Amino acid sequence: MKQQLLSQAMGIIRQRREANDNLAKQHLIDALKIDEFKKAYQDYREAEIELAKDEAFGVKNDGKKFAECKKRLATIQNKLGIGNIFATYNCPICHDTGKVDGKYCKCFNREVALLLRKDSGFDKLEDFSASNFKLFDNPEKAQKIYALMQKWCKLDSDKKTVVLCGQTGTGKTHLLKCMANEIIAQGKIAQIMTAFNLNQKFLEIHTASENEKENLIKALLYPDVLFIDDLGTEPVYRNVTREYLYLLINERQVRSLATVITTNLFPDDIMERYDERIFSRLVDKNKSILIELDGKDLRIKK
Repeated sequence: MKQQLLSQAMGIIRQRREANDNLAKQHLIDALKIDEFKKAYQDYREAEIELAKDEAFGVKNDGKKFAECKKRLATIQNKLGIGNIFATYNCPICHDTGKVDGKYCKCFNREVALLLRKDSGFDKLEDFSASNFKLFDNPEKAQKIYALMQKWCKLDSDKKTVVLCGQTGTGKTHLLKCMANEIIAQGKIAQIMTAFNLNQKFLEIHTASENEKENLIKALLYPDVLFIDDLGTEPVYRNVTREYLYLLINERQVRSLATVITTNLFPDDIMERYDERIFSRLVDKNKSILIELDGKDLRIKK
């Protein structure tokens, strides 16, 4: 799954680069049909080659001739209304190659996150800046929680696990979507899953061969941040749900990978529904942040 996802993201970026290159080439082909532009372009290319040769052989060249030819070319191009003859790329960092200094660029990570988001079913995310705190019973408290979570999204906290608990309609999923959007905007890889879909993934892992099982588990450890929505609404399968949930939470904590969970369950309910091991991982004050959102159903108040 991981390799397929990476290949798909790289394919999208390469298609983007190819489209930009082809557009610039077509503009140049069309522009060279105009004598005035053709002469200016020839002068520009000759000056560019001359400058490159001089630099290669250590010959002094102040670059003035090249700069003048480039300026004249741009002036004629602008006057004639010719489109870009040099490709302009969506990403100014990697020029739509997906990599910088042998490492994946932020734009590549963002593309992976968008693919994960699409697969999650959460196509529409939310923005912290657009949050309406007037909907909350305690706007000041809500604003402080949102500010705390926005700061946490920098991922520089030692507490990598966040549990947002509260009754239905208190804004947990909205906050999760704001956080996911913030993470993706930073070029980090975020994956959002409902607890039900995650539970189905656990079933798939449980029935898979050893090699497939390892790859499926690794896929859940790949995102910088894993968002699990509505924990507690999924059915509890014997020898599956509790065992693999513990494995996932524990392994992500051991690897200092961030996990955000929303749930209608409060701490005592988590202990009762799951077990002490999962409970201890989620409420450990050294590793986790537990936030209780209270108030009336915001969807009704809207």
